[in-house]
Amino acid sequence: SAGGGDGRGGGDGAAGAGAGEKLAPGTVPEAVRTVMLWGLPADFPEKKLKQRAKKLGSVSAIRIANAPGRRRRKSAGDGDGADGADGGDKVALVVFATASEARKAAKRLDGHIVRGHTVQARRRDAVLPPAQLEKRGRVLIRNLAFSATADDVREAFSKFGPVVGVHIPNAKEDEADAGEGGAEGEGEDEGAAGTKKEHKHPKRKGFAFVQFATRADAEAAVAGMNEGKVAGRPVAVDFALTKSHYKLLQQQKAKEGGGDGDDRGSESGSGSGSGSGS
Repeated sequence: SAGGGDGRGGGDGAAGAGAGEKLAPGTVPEAVRTVMLWGLPADFPEKKLKQRAKKLGSVSAIRIANAPGRRRRKSAGDGDGADGADGGDKVALVVFATASEARKAAKRLDGHIVRGHTVQARRRDAVLPPAQLEKRGRVLIRNLAFSATADDVREAFSKFGPVVGVHIPNAKEDEADAGEGGAEGEGEDEGAAGTKKEHKHPKRKGFAFVQFATRADAEAAVAGMNEGKVAGRPVAVDFALTKSHYKLLQQQKAKEGGGDGDDRGSESGSGSGSGSGS
């Protein structure tokens, strides 16, 4: 895949021990020995996964965990159980004995087809921790067709790496809130599992946000999808700004006497290439 299954980039995995993990001298951190797998069939037996993984190296452990994703706010438009991780998908974590085995396994397993499902694999040390997901892994898609759905956006961007959330704001959302993923009860959201949530205000604003699990995949999407097509319409892609950064730019623009344009997504704030991951 375009994002690279070798686990480029920094950041500890979203599930399990973090950067503060205490290690004995000479111990290799578990994060660099662990491969995270998205897209496995929900009923795929752990025993079979271990059998396949053992062909690639010595397996120390296999765990199932919640996929990394932004926490959602529950609103009046949401049904029961809507509060929680954006999508609530599961990932498999395969811990190998060495970092080199994990690196090899990530490359071999990324794009592998299992029962008709395409598996995406990343080394866990490349997966952004929750505190950095929105700052370093979130991209903005402008000029989006009003008819485009979360499924359309996911299909176009998942080729670059694991997508852990899609949000299409609508006209009811505050501009700054849209930059943070919006008033979650109002737009159209899709989490990592691909479960779409259609809410009560269907009119969309012509832009969307895609949340990647790794910085490298987000960078690949910005480079590879700019002027690409989603639902038949060319789009512009850039890194999304955080809410605080967006508000600061709006204040500066107001002081300078500038106004918002009417191009789709212009009010949502983009990162002008460098993004919010600086």
